[in-house]
Amino acid sequence: MGWVRPRIVCGPTPMTQLLAAAVCVLLPLLALLLAPYAPWYALAPGLLAAAALAAGLHRRILLTRMGDLQSRVQDASLRLVNTNIQLLSLKELWRAMARPGQADQLLDTALAFCQRAAGFQEVLLLRVEPVSGELVGRWLSPGADGPAVRTVRWGMGGVGGAVARVLRSCHSLTGGGDASPPLLAINGDRVEIGSAAHGYLVVPLVSPLARDECRPDAWLYRQGCPSFTPASFTGPRRAPAARTGLDLSPCVSCRHYPVHGVLAVTDLGRSEGLRKSDQLTVESLAYAVGALLSNSALYDDVKAAERFRDHVLDGMTNGLITTDSSGRIVFANRQAAAMRGEAALAMQGRRLDELFDAPEGALPLRRALAPGAAVLHVEALLRRVTHGQGSTGNAEHGQGASSDAVHTQGAAGNVAQADERVPVRVSLSPFSPEQGGPQGVVCVFEDLSGLRAMQDEIRHLDTLAAIGRFASSMAHEIRNPLGGIGAGVGYLARSVHLGDEDRRNIGMIQREIERLDRTIRDLLGVARPSPLRLAATSPAELVRGAILGLSPWARQRGVGVLFCGREDLPEVHLDRDLAQQLLVNLIKNAVEASRSGDVVEVDVQPAEVTAAGSRRKEDQPTGPVDGIAVAVRDHGCGIAPADLARVFEPFYSKKSGGTGLGLFVCYSIVERHGGRIQVRSRPGEGSCFTVELPRFPALMGAGHEAEHSHR
Repeated sequence: MGWVRPRIVCGPTPMTQLLAAAVCVLLPLLALLLAPYAPWYALAPGLLAAAALAAGLHRRILLTRMGDLQSRVQDASLRLVNTNIQLLSLKELWRAMARPGQADQLLDTALAFCQRAAGFQEVLLLRVEPVSGELVGRWLSPGADGPAVRTVRWGMGGVGGAVARVLRSCHSLTGGGDASPPLLAINGDRVEIGSAAHGYLVVPLVSPLARDECRPDAWLYRQGCPSFTPASFTGPRRAPAARTGLDLSPCVSCRHYPVHGVLAVTDLGRSEGLRKSDQLTVESLAYAVGALLSNSALYDDVKAAERFRDHVLDGMTNGLITTDSSGRIVFANRQAAAMRGEAALAMQGRRLDELFDAPEGALPLRRALAPGAAVLHVEALLRRVTHGQGSTGNAEHGQGASSDAVHTQGAAGNVAQADERVPVRVSLSPFSPEQGGPQGVVCVFEDLSGLRAMQDEIRHLDTLAAIGRFASSMAHEIRNPLGGIGAGVGYLARSVHLGDEDRRNIGMIQREIERLDRTIRDLLGVARPSPLRLAATSPAELVRGAILGLSPWARQRGVGVLFCGREDLPEVHLDRDLAQQLLVNLIKNAVEASRSGDVVEVDVQPAEVTAAGSRRKEDQPTGPVDGIAVAVRDHGCGIAPADLARVFEPFYSKKSGGTGLGLFVCYSIVERHGGRIQVRSRPGEGSCFTVELPRFPALMGAGHEAEHSHR
């Protein structure tokens, strides 16, 4: 539309007007001068001829002016029609754009308008798709049962004819007859569009906001354009390879490319050819369609940019929150909502300082909102929203802790409770959404639960290492004299005639010496463990063996031991003796915690095992590996929440006569195999110890003692 040349309307020339005036003035004067010398009847023919000549000249002038007036009226009418068509087309097409981004719906509406309002029976509307390098669109043509609309798709590299010329030149083109190029050719073959038509009109769909560099007389389809910007967000646009037809490179891969497609009509079914008013109608419609396609493309780019932004923000491993100038939340990403425990929409409108327990309260937020503030880094506790009993989630992140008290040793090594605050590191950065606008805050916070758990695990291992070194030295110093004491007591019992009471006392001394010797052996086994002797073992067979050895003792206490696991699990590679000791300790503790008539359940199932963070090496897998999970469940008195964190510490026991080394040894065995052990307990309802062991402990760092034990 912007590149159509103006029409020129012709009127009467000044020479014609001067001649008419001369005839009308000079002939009457000549008659008056000759009147005294000739009779009137001699002058009458001349006067009549002069009058006829003057009348003819005036008639010509009048007809010329009437033609000029008619032409002006026609131009005004065409302009009015053009304006009305633009308004009507905008009205109808805008309805199709009520949901932006629906380009196909827009094409259908434009076709219907061409047929109904403009009276064209054959219309071709094509849209350029830079991503696929194709021309796609609709083809409206008459059929046996009425107008038929077909969806077409052609690769741009094979398109030729008038459509290709218009896309390259960005100017309207009319044609008809054998001398004109075909309306459309695909791979050199003429497409039978409008076979019964004599003429066609092709108009480009050009953005009304095209840059000056995108004009045909500037950089359009030329290399080196200073405004060339590769298209983004909508996919990797590529220029189609030119074969025998259309080549729109390099501009088609630019985000400022102004040509959206073409609109073509034919004179099929019309008694006369295409008129100038038809061209104005089609150009007006093409202008409106081009504008709306530009809006649709901009909308698609904006939505693609929003999706890209959302994917980036939701893919962050840290929580991100933005606030307004008053410190109220306006946006929270997915990780922030997950760590908080509520939906992102529910967080909007809250004050940021309500989410954290910081040492200085709301002071860091006020500092970040102050003009000229710098980036602040603080450590705080995130107040997580809990959802009551039965919630599930990640205990490490505090996500939906259940009502059961849980203590895990191994990969996590921390206690997760329902009301526990989540430790986080918070960064507060001031920002202004608009230039000179009110200042807000960008809050990025990182979950420190894993770091804190690792620190606790390291401190725990340091404690165990120190205790182990001390116990090892003490055991060595005690064991030698203890052996002598035991030998002396035995010799005394055999060589001296003692009474019954003295023999009972000596027997008690010997039993205590044996118990102390077992304690020393356990300490030495933890402090100076022997290398693992790994062998393929059936999990079900291993568990049944431990149950079989303890069943007679358990029946004496009135407690049953039931195996309820799977028999078809694949073999695992572990130290059979240590694994047997581990299961015996756990089952024995469960039987001792049970009441007469209770049943201890031992379950074994497949599981995915994650290596403990303190033991994982650089060449070991970071994700879970195949393994087994053995659960020993009793229905006894349970363990108090305050005792859960210490159940795996050495010399800590609530049992009368217990040494406090049983679970400590179990923990050491599980750790050496690269697994983890955890306990879940509720006072009055019993406890469940779960051991997770990998199928191949070598993949999890087994066979290597913790560095802390060698310091």
